[in-house]
Amino acid sequence: MVIIPDYEKGSIVNLMSSLAEGLGLDSPYTGLEMIDEVKLRGSENIILLILDGIGYEYLKEKGKDTILLDNLEGKITSVFPSSTPSAIPTFYTGLPPQQHAVTGWYTFLKEIGIVSTILPFKPRFGDESLEESGIDISSILSSQSVMDDIERKTIDVTLKKLKDSAVNSFYAGKNERMGYSSLDELFSLLQRLVRLGDEKKYIRAYWNGFDSTAHEEGVNGISTAKEFLDVSLQLGEFVEEMKDTDTTLIVTSDHGFIDTKKEKSIRLEDHLRLQECLTLPLCGDYRTLFCYVRPSKTDEFEEYWEENLSDICYLYKSEKLVKKNYFGLFKANPQLYHRIGDYTLIMKDNYIFQDTLPNEEEHFLIGHHGGISEKEMYVPLSMIYLGRD
Repeated sequence: MVIIPDYEKGSIVNLMSSLAEGLGLDSPYTGLEMIDEVKLRGSENIILLILDGIGYEYLKEKGKDTILLDNLEGKITSVFPSSTPSAIPTFYTGLPPQQHAVTGWYTFLKEIGIVSTILPFKPRFGDESLEESGIDISSILSSQSVMDDIERKTIDVTLKKLKDSAVNSFYAGKNERMGYSSLDELFSLLQRLVRLGDEKKYIRAYWNGFDSTAHEEGVNGISTAKEFLDVSLQLGEFVEEMKDTDTTLIVTSDHGFIDTKKEKSIRLEDHLRLQECLTLPLCGDYRTLFCYVRPSKTDEFEEYWEENLSDICYLYKSEKLVKKNYFGLFKANPQLYHRIGDYTLIMKDNYIFQDTLPNEEEHFLIGHHGGISEKEMYVPLSMIYLGRD
């Protein structure tokens, strides 16, 4: 089944709108009906915990007797594409890609004429960061954190290696940033922060262990199941320790996962006629790809897809997806149009499409996301109220 984000009332964007309302802010998007903003506003501590990669379908299948399933409020959609680079800015800005214009791991930056790996803030072809090359990140990313305007102490908690990265620093804005190195450290840090001082706090926390394991070993891998069990158990212990703290804990994810096989991996170098139609490498992710096509080659590009790839992927003119609200509602950020190319390929079933540059080694990953299947698009929303009557 094809699932596109429900920006009207059922996505992570709407979750952030409810959070904004509960934190005394306004949002152009409506909130989630399953969240009571008044109740949220009264909490001494609000924690948003993002468990990267744990999809709703996975939780329903594998989460029996876990604290996440026991406190599940329902399912919501990710954004489009259903990938970390597109979703994480939403958890900071409260806005979808339609406004924040981050559209995938490989993002074309017209401002400086390169294809980037946007989260590391590097050109795709090298290791030197764009910051080191003198690029001001505020000229690339245009929507800063809604947390800057929250009238309570706000803390951003993430991996130490990410804490002071260009992208994380930009989105965290003026707010305090704290890092950890392990899952144990994450929950120990959250415990200390909740009990620190008497002022009201909003804490955004992120864990990527499940995502990393699912990419390498597949979402159905043994190590992936162990990672899920570990985070579930430690979350349960954290909840027991925090029962008297008047804390609202909101747990969700940025996307889910599908597994693929090598025979379902399509390589651009095996489709030279298609490659010759392009002016840039494929952008986006392996499940949703943005194609920059030579104007004189658009007919050939469409014909090649129809003859060779139509059973493998959908083909859309990218502007049509904007009009169909795949990226969000309301007026689009002008940068969005530069970053989604002329055409978009969205993979069917569990196919992926790889484009390897001359300086890159081809690396096959079992687990993937970024598409519009139920497993990738639906994420869980679990709510746990601690210290409430």
